[in-house]
Order: sequence, then structure tokens, then C-alpha cells
Amino acid sequence: METITDIINHLQEHRDKLSITLAPGAHDELIKEVETIYGIVLPLDIREFYEFSNGFEHLYEAFRLIPIEEIIENRKARNYEELYIAEYLAYCDMWELQIDTNDKANYKIINDCLGNFKPITLTSSFAEFLVRFSNGLLFEKDGLYEWYDQIVKEKITSSENAVIANFKVTDVKGTVMLGEIINGEILKGDVLYIDLGGKKRLINISYLKPSNIERGSSELKIEFQERKFDDEMKKLIGSFIDVYRFE
Repeated sequence: METITDIINHLQEHRDKLSITLAPGAHDELIKEVETIYGIVLPLDIREFYEFSNGFEHLYEAFRLIPIEEIIENRKARNYEELYIAEYLAYCDMWELQIDTNDKANYKIINDCLGNFKPITLTSSFAEFLVRFSNGLLFEKDGLYEWYDQIVKEKITSSENAVIANFKVTDVKGTVMLGEIINGEILKGDVLYIDLGGKKRLINISYLKPSNIERGSSELKIEFQERKFDDEMKKLIGSFIDVYRFE
């Protein structure tokens, strides 16, 4: 795995190709202030990066590594308990840094993928987080969101208890799937892992309610980033779909 020094050199050398603007490094007093306010000690690799660059911004994808002044402001003015280290689209999505107060080297970076799924730990390496971003940005192959999907897929496919229900699809209208729960119980936040457009895709169940008073009927509202999957969803009518849950 690449070290934080490796990724610093890479970002500095390829910042134009990556379309990022690197801020000047943070001074020691500023780093000590954020540590005091959050009651933590920054891990050495994260501290080293912020000494090199006090955050950066991507020119086109509205993604930022948050500067320390703003991290401090998030606690002082916005009363955020979480230490958000990166954000996308004006805080529509955030990546949280959690540090063991007894061991600064023990930390994790957490994301909930635009709030659509449950928060999961992506990594305990800041260098790996930055490598993932530099390789695929947010939406490209091997980027941050594909990384999230990979971890979720591993969780639901490696656990015998991940399948918690089975759903028969009777109709699809736009982003709404109608059908009958054959067995189990489905909750908001559960996921489908289905073939769409020739590729297995995770679909979050963002809405669930009875469509009528008949027992066993249910309405699932499925939200897609791209409307092109409407036709693919219609092909599922009459099929039985496993519903997954992960902790």
C-alpha cells in the first residue's frame, strides 16, 4: 500500500491532470486548535498531509478535502459532533474521521453514500482514501462510490443471514416497484442486488408502504441516478428478488 508521502508526491505531481487545487499547508497552531476542540490527536499521516496541504478542491466534481479552519467552524458554529474530513456538493455527502482517543494511530474513515445506505467504514488508511479518490474520483471506476458499493456487496454476499426477505415483482412504474413480500420483512434502508443493464447493481429501498389493504402487498420506491434503467426494471416483472440487509 502506498504511504502518505507517496500520495502527497503523486497529488503534487499530477494536480493539473486530477483537476484539484491544493491549498497551502496548515500551520502547527491551527492543527493544535482542531485537536483541542475535538478532543483528539490527529494521526501522523493525516497531520503530515495537512502540513503539506490544508485541504483541496476538485474543480468539477464539487468534492473537497475540508480545510482545518472549516472543520473547526463545523464544531463551533454548526455544532457538528462528527469530524468531517471531506465533503461533496455542499455537504450533501460527507466522509467522517473517527479517531480512537487512546490510540491516535487507530482511526477509520466512514461514509453513508449520500445518505442512501447505512454508514460503513471504508478504510483505516488516509493514504488509501486519497489513492481511491485519485484513481477514480467519485463516480468513475475504482472511485469513492464504487469502493463503497464493493464493500457493501462483500458484506451482503459473504453473510448467510444477509438475505432477509423475498419479493415478487408484479409491476414497475418509473422508480416504483410493486409486488408481494413472499417471506420475511422489508424495512427502509434494505437493499436489492440485481442485474440492471448487464451489471449487478445495488438499489436502495428508500421508501416502503402498503399499496393496499391486502396482506402481503407492498410498494417499494426505488430511486435511480439514471432514468435509463426504467426499461431494465420492467424486465423484472414476474421475477422473485432477494432483499438484503447489512449491519
